[in-house]
Amino acid sequence: MKPIAIAILTLAASIANGAKADVPVFALGEYSRSTDSADFTARTVAAGAGFYTSAADNFIDKIAYRHRQLNYEGPGFATEGSADSLIASKVFGAIRADGEITRARVDSFGRRTLGAFQLAGQMPGAVNLEARFEKDLVESAPSLKQGITYSAYTLAADKEITPRFVLAGVAGRLDFSDNNQRDLFRLKANYVVVEDMGLSVYAKARHYSDSQPGGLLYFSPDSYEDYLGGIRIRRRVGELRGMVSAYFEAGRQKANGVSSPARGWQVRLESFPDKPWHYDVAIGLQTSADVGASQPSVHGDYQYKYLRASVVYPFF
Repeated sequence: MKPIAIAILTLAASIANGAKADVPVFALGEYSRSTDSADFTARTVAAGAGFYTSAADNFIDKIAYRHRQLNYEGPGFATEGSADSLIASKVFGAIRADGEITRARVDSFGRRTLGAFQLAGQMPGAVNLEARFEKDLVESAPSLKQGITYSAYTLAADKEITPRFVLAGVAGRLDFSDNNQRDLFRLKANYVVVEDMGLSVYAKARHYSDSQPGGLLYFSPDSYEDYLGGIRIRRRVGELRGMVSAYFEAGRQKANGVSSPARGWQVRLESFPDKPWHYDVAIGLQTSADVGASQPSVHGDYQYKYLRASVVYPFF
């Protein structure tokens, strides 16, 4: 019997035993769809189940299984696949650990083992730290034909300078399976203008460079940077038992020395964090200098649009 099948059966038995012992059991669902100006579309539909391993009033420690159906379409290209994941979370004092291991199969290249692991917590001096490893597919038509993956190693930190002013940063590296390496850095400063309205303004910057620039499998410039400013609003919606937020940002980007405009926006609705059930829906758009891996450009006319939705519903 395959290891993933054994894991699924073990999880199902644990869920059944947990239900008998009044351990909270939950179901989850996900949907995502993205399109870009290179006519590439990615769709994912997922469903799963799991249980919380701690007391009924502590919805943190958990284990779950998720199955995803994958669909990718582009000019002269189409493929489908699936992915099975085991997900777990655990809190150790002030540190939270989250892990996921995935076995993915895509018709165009076969099978890959993917996953993620993250440690997050607050250090002395009220500095929030997050260390993360992630391995996933590169979602472009040329990359999916060959099964290109990336492994990302990142360290993020943020600190509340004043009750209204927060500084955050990310440093990391991406190792692509075609031997390209990418170093990246991000900085963000956020200031709350009107606390009662959830109105804030921010400025952010990003820089990365590739060790093997100019490849045609995905956007890989010799150097890329952007500088954007934005405005964000976040409001409670009692009728929906959740929060609605939106942001709009604009600025400049530079790829291989060529400057062009950049912008983005997002509207998001998510449940209150203190609820045992959870939903999250977001739509948005982002521009960059890439117009598709098969036609790389630095002129800023590439658009990426997305819709993401997820729900977690407990049974207890």
